[in-house]
Amino acid sequence: MDIFGPFDDLSDADLREQLTRWCTHKIRPNTQKDEFDAYFHTVSPRSTFVKNAPPDACLLDMGAGEGSLSIYKVWPSVARSDLKFYGTSLDPIPLAANYEQVSISDFETTPRPFNGVEFDAVVASHFIEHLSDPSGFIGWAASCMKPGGRMYLEWPHEFSKRMPSSSFFAEHGIPAFTTNFFDDHTHVQTWTAQDIIDISGTSGLQPEFAGRIVLPYAAGWMRDQAREASDKISGTFAIWCAVGWAQYVILTKTL
Repeated sequence: MDIFGPFDDLSDADLREQLTRWCTHKIRPNTQKDEFDAYFHTVSPRSTFVKNAPPDACLLDMGAGEGSLSIYKVWPSVARSDLKFYGTSLDPIPLAANYEQVSISDFETTPRPFNGVEFDAVVASHFIEHLSDPSGFIGWAASCMKPGGRMYLEWPHEFSKRMPSSSFFAEHGIPAFTTNFFDDHTHVQTWTAQDIIDISGTSGLQPEFAGRIVLPYAAGWMRDQAREASDKISGTFAIWCAVGWAQYVILTKTL
């Protein structure tokens, strides 16, 4: 199984032509930045997953980075202050105060962090593309989940390897970080959704949903914001949401 994206069928030359045109468009929205940010973090698949965790859920934020996922406890509406966030990272988490506990550790050497807490939900966003074999992580995460628990995985689609590098977009007025998969030297591999579903099945995880993140309006708004404010974060997400750069699966633990 693969998941189709809006630019997948284009030749490389046509892809660059279409992206050049896209970079020059402007949607002229009436939406203000604060209003748009709340909108985007309401409709994105990751925020929808977190905001719909069960009441009083324990949620594992895998590779938590700065800890920004924890903002969903209070924003946007509806607040989920009942959620209990636990975070793992190789480096200190600046927003660690928002978490019940954090574990600065490697899952490969830490069998069960947090004194054996069983999780209702696990989020691993842009994590598995840094692994040479995601099966170890998926099995580890499944072992930390309750029966009926759900996992959200998000990572680059194979199409990301065909994308122009960030320098292409900079030349066309859109600052961005990673737009070609190999712009990030720590990336190892993309995996098809079917790869991940097959691997997950051996750990008692069954697919609930799989998709590409394609948000045309949001992409246009963030493109305009990136161009006007020289904002690389907005530029990166704009490009990703325009082409379906990222894919995701939601899995449920059945064992």
